[in-house]
Amino acid sequence: MTEKNVNAFRVIRCKKTVLVQFAKAPVPGAVKTRLLNLLSAEQAAELHCQLTRHCLQNLLSCQRYPVQLWAAGEVNHLFFKTLKEQFSEVVFAQQHGSDLGGRMAAMFDELLSSYERVLLIGSDCPFITAAYLEKAIAALKHNDVVLGPAADGGYVLIGLRRVNSDLFDGIKWGSEQVLQQTREAINALGWQFCELDVQSDIDRPEDLATLSALPEFKPWLSFC
Repeated sequence: MTEKNVNAFRVIRCKKTVLVQFAKAPVPGAVKTRLLNLLSAEQAAELHCQLTRHCLQNLLSCQRYPVQLWAAGEVNHLFFKTLKEQFSEVVFAQQHGSDLGGRMAAMFDELLSSYERVLLIGSDCPFITAAYLEKAIAALKHNDVVLGPAADGGYVLIGLRRVNSDLFDGIKWGSEQVLQQTREAINALGWQFCELDVQSDIDRPEDLATLSALPEFKPWLSFC
């Protein structure tokens, strides 16, 4: 076995952490709905596609860990087929569950049978960097849960070492109460958790202005 092959084998053996992204099919009128007062349904779907691709590239920039994208909605949508061709190293899977909480619980339950740590992000926070992900992974060495708070009261990242459906039951998804309700659920379980720096996600009209920091998103600033 060559030295190159030995090193590749070692990298694979060290992968105890998996990075996961949730993404909806970009069906006009079904994504970025809170932006429809500013954008047309087609524009909102286009922005969703750009954000999804950007977030996936951010995950892949954290090169030491495998990456998976779990799709909701039309999993055979042309957009997902294009992503599969562009990012052949990414594992694609389908979300299962009656609501977001159920889909998250099912994903964590499945992957924690194979990995020690699972980190999940959505497709609406383009500011999650490799350094931010490394901080989350480091936090999971001493905590059961790590959260990346969102400026709107939700979270942009959640990482687990173990899962319990109570973390996701009864959460008012899409509301300003998500983060606080999740904290309460973690405390009720008696688990240790850590919070990272607050990040902005792109859900509301006022969020578009935060995209000024990313050159590829500057055309969207005209809608602010």
